[in-house]
Amino acid sequence: MASYEHKYLIEKNTRVEIEECLREFSSKLFANHSNLQIVSASGFRSKQGEIEENSGPCIVLYTSCKGVLPYKEKEFPKCIDGIKTDVREGFFYLFPREKRNASSKDILNPLRMGASIGREGDINREGTLGGFVIEEAESTCSGGVQPLYFLTCAHVLFDTSKGIQSYFPKEEFSVVQPCCGVLADKRNYVCGKHLQSVFPPEHQEGVTVDASLVGISARFPKEALFSDLTPMRLYQMGYGEEKPLLYSSGAYRDYRLNKEHDERNNTCIKVGANTGLTRGLLTVNGITAKYLHGTIIGEPNTPPGEDYYAQLEITGPGNMVFSQGGDSGALVFQVDPPKEKGGNDNLVCIGMIVGGTSYHSTVATPICAVLEKLKVQLKKFSE
Repeated sequence: MASYEHKYLIEKNTRVEIEECLREFSSKLFANHSNLQIVSASGFRSKQGEIEENSGPCIVLYTSCKGVLPYKEKEFPKCIDGIKTDVREGFFYLFPREKRNASSKDILNPLRMGASIGREGDINREGTLGGFVIEEAESTCSGGVQPLYFLTCAHVLFDTSKGIQSYFPKEEFSVVQPCCGVLADKRNYVCGKHLQSVFPPEHQEGVTVDASLVGISARFPKEALFSDLTPMRLYQMGYGEEKPLLYSSGAYRDYRLNKEHDERNNTCIKVGANTGLTRGLLTVNGITAKYLHGTIIGEPNTPPGEDYYAQLEITGPGNMVFSQGGDSGALVFQVDPPKEKGGNDNLVCIGMIVGGTSYHSTVATPICAVLEKLKVQLKKFSE
């Protein structure tokens, strides 16, 4: 809850009084309350998450978990030196870019899901490293090492404006992370080799597939990490130090051909190179959309558009977007509740983002169609 609303600014004399109180009593408060995170001030008090009108200025005690009293500790004071208090949830964090919270546009070593990737030398297109996969048969090379690949969209690595006749599905070229348009020095940080792509109008069980398979040649991941997991965004999504965001199981759910599941209304999340970690809801299973190459319908010499059949449509909460340009290739997960008390949420992959609509929803291809067309399976990592 924002304490900086202009209409609730604290009058000068009262503000000075409260700030003197903060300096005098904060150390004692922290000594007596182990779950206290921040001691601050506000121009209003809250009640059940809403602003309590005409409540007046107060001292705000931010706790890591409101309503929980640590063993043998007293409740927070209702009043401090004649000034009322208000208890809210919140926490404080520092601003360095830690390695575990690395940006999608950093040079990531090891590679992470959600990272910025692109074709070597192409400064115009950026996409997302979706997820790590292995061959269906789990074959190994002579040295006993299992080849590792990652997924993204074909339109991230190929110029779709030239039409399908210009695509070469098994053309070999280098893929870089981050994409060439991100870094000021424009050097190519090669992480893999393009091996195979599937372009619309290719289908798998009636589902249009737009996907590429990249063989990893450097910065191999040994665990399932995401990029762009800032503390604030994790906190907003219900994750943190004690409840990490993990996808190690390789679990997936098949939504092809309008297959229904009891988990249909579970929250969806994704980590994309542009918008990072977001949440939404699977609203339509089976949307069909036409992609037009030209900016004007019927523009001369424009290749015909491609139809994306039997896709998933995901919508963000309220007026928030679930994804934007640059997020193509990001995997979409449903968040299943923990299987046991005290456990972590279980992420189950359901699709890969290919685009969006003019009304700000996201379109994703059911993941099973992608995996079967490329003859791969999602990699399982140890927790």
